Amino acid sequence: MSLDLSRYFTLALLAFLASFLLLPSSKAVNNVFYLFLALPALVALFLGKAPKPRATLLTICWGLLFAWLALSRVGDGLQYLKYLLYITVFCAVIWLWVDWHVLEKTRLQYGFLWSILLYVVGSALFFWVTGSKEPGERILVLPSRMQGPILTSMLIASCFALLLPHWLDQRRWLEIALTTLVALFCIGFVLQSRTGLVGLGALLAVVLASLVAQGSLWLRAGSILALVLLAMGCYWLFQHSEVAAGLVTRADAGRFELWIQYLEEWRQCGLLLGCGPGLEPDIRILGGAPAYHPHNILLSMGFRSGLPGALLFSAAMLATLWQAWQQRNPWGGYLLIALLMLNFDGRELVNSPHEVWLLVLLPSMLIAARQRTMLSGQPE
Repeated sequence: MSLDLSRYFTLALLAFLASFLLLPSSKAVNNVFYLFLALPALVALFLGKAPKPRATLLTICWGLLFAWLALSRVGDGLQYLKYLLYITVFCAVIWLWVDWHVLEKTRLQYGFLWSILLYVVGSALFFWVTGSKEPGERILVLPSRMQGPILTSMLIASCFALLLPHWLDQRRWLEIALTTLVALFCIGFVLQSRTGLVGLGALLAVVLASLVAQGSLWLRAGSILALVLLAMGCYWLFQHSEVAAGLVTRADAGRFELWIQYLEEWRQCGLLLGCGPGLEPDIRILGGAPAYHPHNILLSMGFRSGLPGALLFSAAMLATLWQAWQQRNPWGGYLLIALLMLNFDGRELVNSPHEVWLLVLLPSMLIAARQRTMLSGQPE
């Protein structure tokens, strides 16, 4: 029975992930979650079909975080508690039943990355051919549920990080170079997301460091030459390309001004409990442009759930990353680069199904699931 549940929930999770690319709306993706993940999980829990995991530092940190998120906001209405139930069930499904071995298969990880890259390229070609957008014009809304350019670029960079250990171990330098060019085209030209470029830039720095540390004399010389050519290419683009110049002109897009205003709102609400899920402050930056969330996942946790929420979230992330390092788990790199980018463009974690689940909850629970099976004596 446990094997049947594991097989079912693994396939259901993959279908849920695919629905972000294949289905047109949030409602459709939500329905996939309700019907194929949430309801079966609740039935399985009710029937007592869940394994009994051992408590660890990692699970204690996550348990304390969820307990604080629930207890500190008991009086804030049913909608918030409903969203909290959603993420709790999502985490429980992956931690208790999903076969993490499947999601560590290199072929599937290739599928994750290239399905998003082809989705972005195909969307751009469609818009250009139909005349909806001109080449070089930023695409603000993609056609499926995964429609936001910033979060889509984050997923590209995170999936790149997921495959990076495989590429470095196999010394697939040409493959890294070709994939980088496609990713740069998607993130820098089509989506024009500086947050995604920050993530991809950090990963390329890891590649160059690996080349210098482990490569032969010719690879070291080639990496230095590639770095010089990249710098020259960037300089030329900034001088002659409106797209590249626009990325620089937008500077920090008012991030520091935005964070200061949200910190002040948080202070006025009270540092301990935060402002809760219901408050929508009138935050305006850059001379009057409205801002609808803090664009920083840690600040968002603190603003909504208070200082304990921010500290417990940080503890859960550190415990998860430490466990990933001990496992040498590539999902740790995925999570680390996602957190880096979410500190420039993060939003609420407690919400209906959205991309932040895929950036934070998915890798965290896969790491926790691997730890659970190791402690239970199951083969890796």
